[in-house]
Amino acid sequence: MAVRVGMKSRLNSAFNNAFNGATERVSSSWDRLRERESRILWMSLTSLAAVCIAWALAEETLASTASATDATSIAASTPQPNPAPAQFSDPNLFATLADRVVPSVVNISSELQVEGREQQVSPLEEEFEKFFHEFNGGREFPNGGRLRPAPRLPVTSLGSGVIVDTNPDHATIMTNHHVVANSQAIKVEFSPLTGHTQPVEGRVIAADPVLDIALIEVKMLDGLKALPFGNSDKVKVGDYVMAVGNPFGQGHSVTHGIISAKNRNGPVIGKFLQTDALINRGNSGGPLVNLQGEIVGINEAIITAGIGFAIPANSIQPELAELRKNGKIVRGQIGVHLTEVSPEAAAFVGGSIEAGQPVVNQVEPGSTAAAAGLRPNDVIVSVDGKKIQDSDALRSAILSLPISKHIGLGVFRNGTLQNIDVEIGPPKA
Repeated sequence: MAVRVGMKSRLNSAFNNAFNGATERVSSSWDRLRERESRILWMSLTSLAAVCIAWALAEETLASTASATDATSIAASTPQPNPAPAQFSDPNLFATLADRVVPSVVNISSELQVEGREQQVSPLEEEFEKFFHEFNGGREFPNGGRLRPAPRLPVTSLGSGVIVDTNPDHATIMTNHHVVANSQAIKVEFSPLTGHTQPVEGRVIAADPVLDIALIEVKMLDGLKALPFGNSDKVKVGDYVMAVGNPFGQGHSVTHGIISAKNRNGPVIGKFLQTDALINRGNSGGPLVNLQGEIVGINEAIITAGIGFAIPANSIQPELAELRKNGKIVRGQIGVHLTEVSPEAAAFVGGSIEAGQPVVNQVEPGSTAAAAGLRPNDVIVSVDGKKIQDSDALRSAILSLPISKHIGLGVFRNGTLQNIDVEIGPPKA
């Protein structure tokens, strides 16, 4: 009995020891497993965090790159203003130009006598005239006693000019013909910048009323300088220009603007430059210069503020040699009187002629036009292949050509176009 109890006690003890050992081993294994899983979980969380951080950084980098790229693309696609020319960065551009140009510009005062209006005699004066008529022995007064003779009145015309040539003895000044036409005396005043404060006498040595150009000669003074001519054909619409003159007799004055248009029809010959630089009364004959200080035109007239006209330099230069040599320009003609195509006639004929083109109205006997066979009702559509728009254009083309030169006139006659050779004849005697 005692043996059985002892065996049972040992078996229980062994079982407990085995169970406890197994439990400890299981517990230990479980602890190690949990520790391993914790490490794995920590590593996984760490890796996930790293991935998230990397992804966030990548997104930020991509966003920044995209923004920079977009900004670059926008900047590249946005039109950028052209940089201003270097000369326009000079705030003293026109001041410097004026210093160079103004000393070569002069003020011109021309004195002339003009016919006044005949004046009506008042009733009281008529009674006096009757008395003097009887006192005079019944002889009639030269004017019949009804109108007082027109007095001759002194008038001063103001204008401008520019020195275009100098030599040891004389300086040559260019101005408009209308500034000095019929003048009895001419006074020329120089800019104070020249150091010459007293006016000097000038005399007209050449003139061309057609081109409205005149040359004045004055005694050469120290320091007088001529301005060079520029190429007016190279002037573009929008180019800056400066006008210098003597507006309203106020003395040397400078205005600036741009070339508004080219090839504007002139009253007689040539095509004008149009500018918005102010050309007031008294500016006539002064220079219109480019930013290099070259004469591109001679100021002629103004219609209203902002619409002024200048004779292009390239219309003047070819005439200078003849002007200096002969004192005038002998201009030819072909001997026709003109009218213009009406809109109705142009529509009736069709596309061969245009409204406004010149039509021969009369051919002068003995003229070069008569010798060439021009007839009334001929429509002149071209000169040497260049289209003619109106009578002014034809007149300008002929007046600009030398005498004896032959030209080909494109003529529309009886429904057909033909070319007629015509010689430029001498002016009327």
